[in-house]
Amino acid sequence: MEAFFSHLKEEWFRIQKPESLHAFHSGLTAYLDWWNTTRIQQRLDYLSPDEYRAQQSAIA
Repeated sequence: MEAFFSHLKEEWFRIQKPESLHAFHSGLTAYLDWWNTTRIQQRLDYLSPDEYRAQQSAIA
């Protein structure tokens, strides 16, 4: 969990620097969607979650 927050701060918050609550909320929502679908994860053998799910579906 700590690693996630570290990545969140480094990959999104320090780069985006949202200036309003709306910008913060919409940017965070987009980042979480990207994290949960597209971002390559070491624990998934360097696949994105979507790629990993597709690979597991093909195996089953």
